[in-house]
Amino acid sequence: MLQARAKNASAVWLHVREDNPGAIRIYESLGFQEIARRTAWYSGPERFLTGSDTGIAIVPRHPRFWPLQINWLRRSYPDRLSWYHSWNLNAMRPGFLNSLYLFFIDFQLKQWAAVRSDELLATLTWMPQGGRTESLYAAIPNPAFSEDETSHGEALTQLLIQAQRAMAHYAPLSLDFPAGEMTEAIRAAGFIPRRTLLWMRV
Repeated sequence: MLQARAKNASAVWLHVREDNPGAIRIYESLGFQEIARRTAWYSGPERFLTGSDTGIAIVPRHPRFWPLQINWLRRSYPDRLSWYHSWNLNAMRPGFLNSLYLFFIDFQLKQWAAVRSDELLATLTWMPQGGRTESLYAAIPNPAFSEDETSHGEALTQLLIQAQRAMAHYAPLSLDFPAGEMTEAIRAAGFIPRRTLLWMRV
């Protein structure tokens, strides 16, 4: 903290594991406040689960889904946290010019949408990061305001199963997601929680 003040830092951030209450209390006593809580999920050994018959279809992401998709993504992957993660949400934007740009920089994306009766329930994007895992980005409505949370959970499960099938020859898949949201749906797709981190700032 003294070093941060000496450098006139406007803010100091840290990550601490949810299962480390002693450290959390120390940081709180120093003035740190929790800004976000996120769980890192990883695909388990069962990568070929079979989805249930829910009437949900998994289709390629259509451009008309973008307005809903980007709104949902911004909620789950807020700008205030993007300084740490390389969340380039604009790379998912549809359109010829963006596709041409991604082609020239050799940056491939895979995007799927879960729909029922032409209603968009959720989307999922695979975005290569060049690390030990392959990153997924899930977009769903805010469960707190969803009129049909069950359908969105089923949609997310189906999308994660689809991604595991499509990316079977790649490294394990990872999903960084707000802690406590869609936990059962993510588990149902065979994903395992690795850790939950509190993002704290002073």
